[in-house]
Amino acid sequence: MVRGAAATDLPRDEALRTTTHPTLILARETDPCHPVSTAELLARVPPDAHLHVSATAADVRPGPTESAPSWPADRQFSAG
Repeated sequence: MVRGAAATDLPRDEALRTTTHPTLILARETDPCHPVSTAELLARVPPDAHLHVSATAADVRPGPTESAPSWPADRQFSAG
């Protein structure tokens, strides 16, 4: 599975630049399969992207009344 993920290309920058919604990129410092450097590159492309790098998985788990970390207060994430 790790080899398959490593061999998978991200969408082309041209496609990512057409994203019209705010995009939250989450990365974890200790994730060996998804390097922070890749998340940093990815976060530079969509026009309204925000990057949050956490030290632990718990750092990106919002509580029941919280929004995701580093998400602008005026842009609340909605799964619907």
